[in-house]
Amino acid sequence: MGKYLYTNGVNELKNGKKFSKLILYLLLLLLVGGYLTTTIVKTTFASGAGKEPNVFVIINKDGSITQEGSLFGEGLLYPATVEEAEKGIGSISGVIRIKNQYGKIKVTSLGVTVDKEKVIIGNGYPRDVVYNSFLKNVELKIDKGKFHTFDKTIVGYTCLGDLLGGYRLDENDVFTLNKGGTLDLKYTLRMDEETGNELQSVTADIMFLINVNENQEESERWAHDCIITLLNNGVIIGYPHDKYTIEDYFKKTVDPAVYVNKVVLPERFITRAETAVLVGRALGLKEDLTAKLEYKDYIPTWAKGYIAATTKEKIFEGYPSGEFKPNNHITREEMITVLTKAFDVKLENKRIELPFKDKDQIGHWALEYVKAGYEKEIIVGYPDNTYKPKRPITRAEAFTIICKLKGWHIEHSE
Repeated sequence: MGKYLYTNGVNELKNGKKFSKLILYLLLLLLVGGYLTTTIVKTTFASGAGKEPNVFVIINKDGSITQEGSLFGEGLLYPATVEEAEKGIGSISGVIRIKNQYGKIKVTSLGVTVDKEKVIIGNGYPRDVVYNSFLKNVELKIDKGKFHTFDKTIVGYTCLGDLLGGYRLDENDVFTLNKGGTLDLKYTLRMDEETGNELQSVTADIMFLINVNENQEESERWAHDCIITLLNNGVIIGYPHDKYTIEDYFKKTVDPAVYVNKVVLPERFITRAETAVLVGRALGLKEDLTAKLEYKDYIPTWAKGYIAATTKEKIFEGYPSGEFKPNNHITREEMITVLTKAFDVKLENKRIELPFKDKDQIGHWALEYVKAGYEKEIIVGYPDNTYKPKRPITRAEAFTIICKLKGWHIEHSE
C-alpha cells in the first residue's frame, strides 16, 4: 500500500513511504490454531490448563510473530453445561502465552475463524448443517492473566458464530502489554448440552485471532486524519449510536476523536456489506434500491442499494453457492480484489512474481488482483514476508486504503 493514487479518474504514482509503513504499524494479527474433535458420547476425559502453556507466541523486535505449540492437543469436546465445563468436564481448555519484545501494544479484539471446507464429518449430515450447528452450539470463553493466574474474563461463553473474524472487547476489557511484558490468555471451549447428533464425530480446524494494535501516535494520527477526511466527504458515517449522530459531528457538538472512537469504530473488522457501501460511496455510485438481487441469502436493507450497484459494476461477486454473505468479515485477498476492480487498477507486468512466503495460499481467483496491488504498491506484506490473504481486514485499514486511492492523503500528509 503506498505509491498508487486514484484522482479524478487518472492513475498517478506518487511517493508515499509513510503510508506504506502504516498498515504494518496499525495492526499485528496473531493467529494460533489447531484441530479439535467432537463426540456426543460422554467419556471420562476432561482437558484442563496444565502447568505449561499450550501455545507460546512471541512478538519479535521487528514485528514478526513466532509461534510454537498445539492449541487443542488430543482433546475431545462433548455436550456439557456451563457448570460442567468450568470443572473441566466435556470442555477443552488451555493457555496461550504471549511475550512482547516489540513495543507497547493494545489488544482490542479477539475472534476465531473456522474453515468450513476443512471440517471432517464422520456422520451422514450435510456439510452446511454441520457447519452451522458447530458455529451455533460450540462456545468459547477467554480469561486474561499472567503465569496461570487469571483475574478477568474478557469474553464470556459466546458461540463461535458471533466470534467469526473478530469480537470487539468492551472498553473496560481492552488491555495493553508493554515491551518486555508477558500475558496469558486461557481459552475454554464447550458444546451446548442440547446439541444434536449432527456434531457427532466432527473434526474442525479453528484459528484464534488476536487483534493487536500498536499504541503509536503517528499511525493513530494518520488513520484518524484519513477517517476525518472520509467523514467530511460523506464516504463514511459510522454506526448507529444512542448519543451521537453525524449531524452532531458536522455541528461540532461532539469532539471528532470521540466520534471516531465511539461511532466509527475503526478497529472493528469490516464486513462485506460495509465494504460495498464504502466503495459505492467512494466511487459516487447511485444506490439501486429497486434492483432484484440474485443472491440467495438475505441482504440487509441499509446495504442493499450499494450491494446492487457494486454488483452491477462487477466490483462485487457472490460466492459459488450463490450467496453474498453480507455479514462475513472481508479478507485481505477479497479486499484487494474489490478495490483493484473498483479503482480500475490493472496488472501491467504479467510475469511479476510475488515475494510472499505464503503466496500459494492466495486463491486463484484473487491472484491477478493481488499481483496488481503489489505491482502498484497498494499492498505490502507483513514483517515476516507473508501476505496472509485469508485474514480479515480492519475498518481503519480499509478507510486508509480508500483515502489513498482517492488521493485525499495529500490533503493531510503535508
